Amino acid sequence: MRFRVSLALLLAAAVLLPRIASAQEFDYELGGHAKYQVSRISHDTQDLQAVLGTDRVTEHDVDLRMVTSADYSYFIANLDVEMLGLATDAAVAPQLPGFGEPTGSLALDRSLIDDSRRLFDLTVEVVDEEDFGAVARIDRLSAGYLRDQVVLIAGRQAVSWGGGLAFHVLDLFNPFTPTEIDKDYKTGEDMLYGQYLFSDGQDVQGLAIARRDPITNSVLSRVGSYAAKWRGNFSGVDYDLVAAQHYDEPHLGVGTAAPVFDGVLRFDGMWVDIQDGGQRFSFLVNYDRSWFVAGFNVYGFAEYFHNAFGEDKDAYLSPSVELTERIARGELFTRGKDYVSAGVQVELTPRVSWFGSLISNLHDESGIAQTRAAFDASQNIQLLAGFDVPWGKRGSEFGGLPVGEDTYLALGWDMYLRVTYYF
Repeated sequence: MRFRVSLALLLAAAVLLPRIASAQEFDYELGGHAKYQVSRISHDTQDLQAVLGTDRVTEHDVDLRMVTSADYSYFIANLDVEMLGLATDAAVAPQLPGFGEPTGSLALDRSLIDDSRRLFDLTVEVVDEEDFGAVARIDRLSAGYLRDQVVLIAGRQAVSWGGGLAFHVLDLFNPFTPTEIDKDYKTGEDMLYGQYLFSDGQDVQGLAIARRDPITNSVLSRVGSYAAKWRGNFSGVDYDLVAAQHYDEPHLGVGTAAPVFDGVLRFDGMWVDIQDGGQRFSFLVNYDRSWFVAGFNVYGFAEYFHNAFGEDKDAYLSPSVELTERIARGELFTRGKDYVSAGVQVELTPRVSWFGSLISNLHDESGIAQTRAAFDASQNIQLLAGFDVPWGKRGSEFGGLPVGEDTYLALGWDMYLRVTYYF
């Protein structure tokens, strides 16, 4: 039987932990955030969403998170509890082949998180209505042992590998989407993690992630991940060497990062021996740097990504099993083969910053542009406003994929306002 945690237990754990910590003279920290976002998404009349119900969709997102940590001597513990809510007047899209679970790919799916693939089910449905859903869940629950050279942590936690800025090649374990605007917290996975740091600055990391088959609900080794990474430096160039057995497929990866013209040039590549006996090699190259222009602090980046599992334009609606599985698992979010991404951030004042970016599919002349402005109203309150604009002809990845006669599965123009309070 899977381990389920009630909302009352989550709250009780959060209340009792500081008392236990105080009694044992632990160092203890308590924090978190409350986020509310309202979005207005506009669709063309031929978009599937407009055909099913409405061409103007309003969504309300709520994200409440409490972060707790305690440490005593060489031991640490972390517990993060979150409640997520989503209200929408969007029509329910049907399940379409090759679009993940449920229908979705790059920014098409905003469903709430579940634990159907994770070892422990630490998510409770609070509300499950057609136009509103809410879940309470534990996103971090770990205990660890830390010394100067040794790190051992067991439980729900997050690990990020690789140097991808928009896309990710070495980060196999629940990476952010390329269009993600909120990267405060990466969703945790149930894993055992270890690290050994050498005196010369090099280190070796290892992890093991146990998962369940979402269909049978059984813990199976073929859906787990076992990986190791060596990080070193040679003549001023940082490098990573990765070896993994991920969903029963061998993976070998390499990453480099070198200083170039006051910035950093990176390369990540991953070779995969897929189950049908073939091999695939995905890679990315990016460059980013910060500089001072006309009195403003400016940051910019550019990235090229080759998706070895990508399809030609004519096969977007009939993708390979390998691509479909990776979209469903949340490892890939695009259907094509080659992309470029670029972005720039300008600090207009100490409290106001602006960010703009674009992602373009090089084979079908489609893409998405994003822009947003952030205002730090106080030390604890931030306002974020922005909009996302897809472009491209019908039949392209971002312009809309045909799913019926004169009907297309497409992104809409998305305008949003987010308010965040940190405590």
